[in-house]
This record gives sequence, C-alpha cells and structure tokens, in this order.
Amino acid sequence: MEKLFVVILLFFALTISAQSDSDKNQRRKYSDEQIELFIREVFQDKADELVLKSSSGRLEMITDFLQNRVSIVFLPEYRAKKFKSVFDFPLSNKYNPKLERDFKVTVSTFNPLKYDLPMFPKNKELYRIGATDYLLVITPVTTINQ
Repeated sequence: MEKLFVVILLFFALTISAQSDSDKNQRRKYSDEQIELFIREVFQDKADELVLKSSSGRLEMITDFLQNRVSIVFLPEYRAKKFKSVFDFPLSNKYNPKLERDFKVTVSTFNPLKYDLPMFPKNKELYRIGATDYLLVITPVTTINQ
C-alpha cells in the first residue's frame, strides 16, 4: 500500500512539473487592459490621439501583433545559442522620452512595444530577452489568398 502511495505521489508531481513546463511555452495572450497599458507607456499623452481613439488602424495592428504574432517562450536548451537581444534595438521613445530599458525582466509584464522591433518580419524572428532563457518570437503576418 505504501509503494502504491509513493507511485501515485510521484506521478502527480511529474504531471504538475510537465504542466508547469508547458505553461512556460504557451503563446502569451495579452489582455485588452494590458495592451492599453503598454500603449500608454510608449505613447504617453498621445496614446488616445494616435492609437486608442484613432481611425488609423494602429490599435488593431498593435493588438494583432501582441495577441497573435508575439510569443514569449522559455527555452533553456537554447542557452548557448546566440540570438540578437531585444535590448539591442533602440527604445521607441519618440512620445515618451523618459522611457527606460528593462534592467530586470519580468516576463508577465514585458512590453515589446517599448523596443523598435520589426512588427512585420518576412520570416519568424527570435530574440533573447535580456540574459534570460526566454526568447521573444515574432511571426510574420499570414495572408490568405482567395
């Protein structure tokens, strides 16, 4: 009976561990509220005029970028591989000159809009986020030919 309990406990621990690892690699879906915070951080007092209340299509473009084409994945097996760093890109600080680089990275609040990243790459792009095992993946826009 004791061996059965140990086997069940071990199975349960392995299941939780595997689920935790798979959660780290799932596509990050930013909420509408988080997208608005990111936009306001970058565009400051021009956020409504240029994005949020604009008919320019910027809000839809940014929302698509963050919800469908950006993902953050945890890949410690790529630790030795060289990737361009997100921090190699200039800051998008035209509207917020006080915008600062992230010195401490928190993946759950990482704002890709702060950096002048290619929003429309032709191929999938991977960038390291700081000195972490997290990679930012940007996928190209897919078009459906009818």
